[in-house]
Amino acid sequence: MKHLVFVLISLTLVFSACNKKGCTDRSAENYDEKARKDDGSCIHPDTVLPELPSSYSIKFPGEYAALIFRRKLVYTEKETGWDDVLTKEGLAYFSTDGGGTYVNADTVKLEGYLLTKAANNSYSLPSGSANAVAHGVGMQWYARGAAWPGFNATTNKNFPIVGRIRSSDIPASKPYELTIDDQLNCDSLLFALHGPEKSVSYMVAADRHTFVFSYEDVISVGLGKGYTQVIGVTYEPQTLNGKAHWFINQTERVKPALFY
Repeated sequence: MKHLVFVLISLTLVFSACNKKGCTDRSAENYDEKARKDDGSCIHPDTVLPELPSSYSIKFPGEYAALIFRRKLVYTEKETGWDDVLTKEGLAYFSTDGGGTYVNADTVKLEGYLLTKAANNSYSLPSGSANAVAHGVGMQWYARGAAWPGFNATTNKNFPIVGRIRSSDIPASKPYELTIDDQLNCDSLLFALHGPEKSVSYMVAADRHTFVFSYEDVISVGLGKGYTQVIGVTYEPQTLNGKAHWFINQTERVKPALFY
């Protein structure tokens, strides 16, 4: 009889453990790792994703022009499921002091589309025009010239290709491997983690499709919602009118991630 009672108690304990209710959402403040069934008690202090991470920017020493075209693909949840949302940017900077200040180049165009000049003499292509630009070899840049001399130039390099980010959410208990499907035509790759407290990024040679962040990197960005990011970059220097012009193309991938 005692043996039967012991078996019944054991079975009851096992059954109870298998049906323990609680919060099963890792992103919640009160996540219960022992819970097997969610009871709706999860507490989310902030259900909104933080702002998207900034794109990669670069400065060069001395006098230079930076002519940048960027494709940005953000993995986004839609009504029909998750998919990439594509935006494009065209940017131009003309500096005589290593990027400390910018000078006027008057009218600046990319593929015939006019860039807008800001008060600090930086230039950007309106989003509607940028999204209409066909990226690739032979992109045409033009400046009429003012403080910075005019030029008419064509790019010669293939556009960088970066495959989708395949890595999942990020446990803070070990190193983390950030992986993309593939990459092509890149001169360098930037791998980045953007957490609630800080960001960590590394620029590496384009001879890989993975990068391993250390345990220290992972725990430093904080716990909560953030992003992973991979940017493929090409650099094409041209000397025009005796000045350095850098034609920089980028393909950027961004994916929401949970640091837990």
